[in-house]
Amino acid sequence: MFPGAGPGKEVVIRARATTPDTKTVEVSFTQNDGFTWGTNLPLRAEWTETRIPLSELKFFSHWRKDGTQPPAGGLDVRKLQRITLFYGIWLCRDSADRPHGFEVSSIRIVGRGK
Repeated sequence: MFPGAGPGKEVVIRARATTPDTKTVEVSFTQNDGFTWGTNLPLRAEWTETRIPLSELKFFSHWRKDGTQPPAGGLDVRKLQRITLFYGIWLCRDSADRPHGFEVSSIRIVGRGK
């Protein structure tokens, strides 16, 4: 989707929780070759911009049923195909019986120093 994007250094996500019991959301980045990296994004009630170095994203090996490992270097944003935000019981075991919600106003990938 973004072949001219350059390598990228960090992802910046501006988001907030819309309910008191929502503390985190899982965000993942999938390349066009199917390799996926992600992390849990902490949330607060107020709009917050969180900066996550791409080097801190974890390879989601559980998404690869064939056991294939990605090439060295981590997420390549030039091959980015999909950004997914997940919410599920693994994130809210103690409050699964209560309402949960979040909003995202922007997701961007930037180079160092921007």
